[in-house]
Amino acid sequence: GLGIILLSSEFKEVAGLCDRIFILRKGEAVAEMKSSQKNLEQLYQLALGG
Repeated sequence: GLGIILLSSEFKEVAGLCDRIFILRKGEAVAEMKSSQKNLEQLYQLALGG
């Protein structure tokens, strides 16, 4: 497989481009989501610390 690191605060764009999403907050991985689990509201909450 091929791995690409994409850094963005545009969650809608990231959700459309990626098969897996890792949420990093303050330098630590706080969540991993697969494409079948994508939920924009949940992405926002995880990224903002909710």
